[in-house]
Amino acid sequence: MHIPPPLIAAAVAVVMIGIHQLPLPDALRFSLPAAVHFGIGLLGIAVAVAGVAQFRRHQTTINPIKIDAATTLVTNGVFRWSRNPMYLGMLVFLIAIGIKLGNMASLMSATLFIPIVTTLQIKPEEAVMRRLFGAAFERYCQTTRRWL
Repeated sequence: MHIPPPLIAAAVAVVMIGIHQLPLPDALRFSLPAAVHFGIGLLGIAVAVAGVAQFRRHQTTINPIKIDAATTLVTNGVFRWSRNPMYLGMLVFLIAIGIKLGNMASLMSATLFIPIVTTLQIKPEEAVMRRLFGAAFERYCQTTRRWL
């Protein structure tokens, strides 16, 4: 838990842009109206901001590097649908970037964010949450999915 997830998302975006620069077959290219990627990008931002707002409302840490500082298990608001809405919001924003770039290779590479963040951030966070909140966290895991 030493690489902040926004930096991981930024690295994936750089990979996506790099892929976009490659000479790709026309069959991988597509074009959608700007409203599509703009709307999806706004959705991603909204989901992530809603997660941050819930943490602030409950006065618990939003710092993904210092998860031990968590004081409350937040399970309401957007946390009813996803245990990781901030990471989900980042993923949705990356999908918007892929749509803006207009090629399937870049769009599909947005999914790299899922295993990287799950391995480097989410699983270690879950271990800490189990230690801090025990059975309450286990019940939450049984009723709410990790991503969506």
